[in-house]
Amino acid sequence: MVRYLGMTLAIVLLVIGCDSREDTGAPCTVDSDCEHGSWCDAASMTCQPVDCSNGFCDLADGYTTSTTTYEEAETDPEVEALKTEVEELKEQIAGGGSTICNPYDDPDIAAWRITDMALGTAGTEGMGYNLDGDETTCAPEGNEQAGIAACEQGIDNAIAGLAKIVNPILEENLPRKAIVYSPKCDALLFPEETEDADSLSPLDGDFSQALTGVKVTEESISGVTDESWTILIPLPFSDSSILRVEATDIRIDATWNKEKEAWVGLIGGWASKTALEVALADFTTDDLEGTSPETALSIVMQLADKDTDGDGENDSVSLGIMFEAATIDAGETE
Repeated sequence: MVRYLGMTLAIVLLVIGCDSREDTGAPCTVDSDCEHGSWCDAASMTCQPVDCSNGFCDLADGYTTSTTTYEEAETDPEVEALKTEVEELKEQIAGGGSTICNPYDDPDIAAWRITDMALGTAGTEGMGYNLDGDETTCAPEGNEQAGIAACEQGIDNAIAGLAKIVNPILEENLPRKAIVYSPKCDALLFPEETEDADSLSPLDGDFSQALTGVKVTEESISGVTDESWTILIPLPFSDSSILRVEATDIRIDATWNKEKEAWVGLIGGWASKTALEVALADFTTDDLEGTSPETALSIVMQLADKDTDGDGENDSVSLGIMFEAATIDAGETE
């Protein structure tokens, strides 16, 4: 699109023409006082010809453009290809003919509502992942007084430091989340839902945060991606204090439990300082019952266990979230 606009500008300039004119030396105040092909020289305030030597026209302040005629430019293969590309994009936008696959349009879509969710309480197997691939590091370190077991096997789940505070809230006030899979789009989504709906009810139908390449069968879900999902983490304040954090490098594993008739699994990823800042920007000190968003951020960042920019300071928090999800009717999602 940018290339097309640039080419369009060039064509417009070509129409002006680049040949020398007979009005050279005529007094002027603006370029429009001169004939096409000349410009008003600011130093002498006279019309001066555009220099078209070497196949290019030298305009004011060194601005240059090709001496190719308008007719030649109109038939240039590259111009024609760009124009065709733009027209196709226009048709997609105007007529809904986009080639982007919309999971919610898939007649074979499957959906499961989160029925139980909890932060992993330690950096141990089943509660987190080795997100950084380094088996010599893990999080959080054990804290007997806080009831946190020592991490092991390189598992990163620093958010466990908040488990004692957050998990009781999750038991009482579980955020409305679903897991949605579209076979047609090969996409797995994690949408937030509206309240009190029997069938799948995404808040806005947005599918920009769709994981691709995740393997979904009747018995298991498994995937490692570099994509993102919005994770909901309730805060220990009012019922509406839910942190919507865009977590990256999402991993998910789940198995179908026949007795519970539900998926039982684990979601992992990273929450960066920037993502946490964005999430906390939705809150005021009053919302957090006297705690400023800056203070809340500093508390959470004490758990950070990854340095992403190499400045020697950890700036991302590893996440391990256990969940159960039962089948729901996909309903009408358009």
